[in-house]
Amino acid sequence: MPELQVYHSSFVDDEGVTKACGCPLLPLKSHIKGPAPVRDQDQTDIVDEAITFFRANVFFRNFDIKSSADKLLIYLTFYINVALKRLEGCRTLAEGTKAIINLGLENVPVPGESGFPFPGLFPLPQSQKEAAFCMISVRWMNLAMFLLLNCDDHGTGGKRVMTLGDLAAP
Repeated sequence: MPELQVYHSSFVDDEGVTKACGCPLLPLKSHIKGPAPVRDQDQTDIVDEAITFFRANVFFRNFDIKSSADKLLIYLTFYINVALKRLEGCRTLAEGTKAIINLGLENVPVPGESGFPFPGLFPLPQSQKEAAFCMISVRWMNLAMFLLLNCDDHGTGGKRVMTLGDLAAP
């Protein structure tokens, strides 16, 4: 059996990149104003990588971290999984939209808080400002809305709610 490959982020050069709790604030393709820099729409961002690599990376229990962007990739892979599980029971775009908006509005635990899914992956925040900065709701909402609204219904051009099977199936 061939060895499966873990996909790492291409954003390995973090010189000059602002970080919060060791998490790089990488440029995002978003029209939503936030602390992360804006990336050109025709360029790949960390959210694109997380979605592209989800199918392969979701099956790994161990992940050799090569850059701070890999930590963010791990976290976003986890979040995609959470978002897709929330969408499982949704039968309409309206139900899915509501589920994802509610997920985006939930209080997100930061490193050091109870409920944070990866203790030890990120350093603890040194201030309240860094804690707030650490888990940017823009990143969450951007990813969630992409998953929900940019899903082409199997080539028909229609929109539908994405399911876990869309990303996890071989």
